[in-house]
Amino acid sequence: MAPEKKPASEAQEGGGKTERGHIALEPSELTAIDDYRFSARIPTRSEAIRRLIQAGLEAEKAKR
Repeated sequence: MAPEKKPASEAQEGGGKTERGHIALEPSELTAIDDYRFSARIPTRSEAIRRLIQAGLEAEKAKR
């Protein structure tokens, strides 16, 4: 029997439940996110935003 696939929220690093949050973005910011998403072949806008946030957090951490 094949192993059961975890939902995307549990598959993220840390394995915890994904929480929802709301943000307001300018249309130009959404366009930039969507351009990144399509060029990186990321299936959802949410996943693209998560990856961009993670990359930003890692870049900030590397500065210290």
